[in-house]
Amino acid sequence: MGLSIDRDEKKAGLLGWLKNIFGNPKNYTWEDMIQDVIVRLKDEGEKFDELEYRTKKRIQELTDRIVENLKKYDSPNIKEDEKRTYHNLAKMYAEEVYELRNFLKAILFTKISFERVIQRLQTVRDYKDFQAALGPVSKMLAGVKNEISAIFPKVGETLDEINRNITDMMISTSNSMGGFNTNQTFMINEDVEKIIQEAWKLADSNVEKMLPEPKKLIQQTTQITNLSTQQSTQREINQQKSIVNKTEKIQLEAQTSSSSYNIEIVENIILNEIKKTGGKLNIQEITTNYGIDKEKIYEALYNLKKKGKIEIKDNPK
Repeated sequence: MGLSIDRDEKKAGLLGWLKNIFGNPKNYTWEDMIQDVIVRLKDEGEKFDELEYRTKKRIQELTDRIVENLKKYDSPNIKEDEKRTYHNLAKMYAEEVYELRNFLKAILFTKISFERVIQRLQTVRDYKDFQAALGPVSKMLAGVKNEISAIFPKVGETLDEINRNITDMMISTSNSMGGFNTNQTFMINEDVEKIIQEAWKLADSNVEKMLPEPKKLIQQTTQITNLSTQQSTQREINQQKSIVNKTEKIQLEAQTSSSSYNIEIVENIILNEIKKTGGKLNIQEITTNYGIDKEKIYEALYNLKKKGKIEIKDNPK
């Protein structure tokens, strides 16, 4: 039988607007409901395709600059102050590469999660299966939102809107079928958590395959150079080895030195800590664990608030 869904005008989007004009169409079926969700998720996925491309391009540009500055650093007859300049530049680019690689993992995680939801919806073959799929899909989208909302707040809002529509579907199917099946509620939570963990692992693996860490990229470059340049002198080979060794040192400094934390990295650390603690932040713990000055933490908090990524509230007395 055909189904109709009454939605708040602000939540219904184009479909709700058309229904207000033409009335509730009798031919609006569960297949139409599924297609609505799939189209929304595919639209969001296309935005992440573009974001992935730009991020990977930027990482490659930075990696090339790391190699370039390390080669200059290892050039003969170079002054000490110039060496420090090239070293600091390579270190700065390495910091940004690490940050962007984590950002890229979040992008791929989101795309993979959307694909999992779309695949589940595309396997629905009848009304009973449609009803059974709504709960897990809703839980999955809520789980994805919790994982990425700190990084992609607008996407989190979109997922909330999609989930409100799914809730409308669940209410509608419950009314038409005499009650919604909740027998698998506990299994749903466990399965969703497993899917989310697998999506993160796959995203991490894909990033490593596409864009290895700067050290590995430079090692690959060195191997290619050795194969293509049969006439390389021993000095050139030693220079290439030196570049790899210095890259390892710069990576370590970029990850562990408190002075290497630029404001963007501090912001990312804060967002991760907020995510871990469910919205709370212990500034003293961040200072102790990461060696970041409180002034820089406050600056990062101010920037995040200004960007609309967080809201700052006083603890209740």
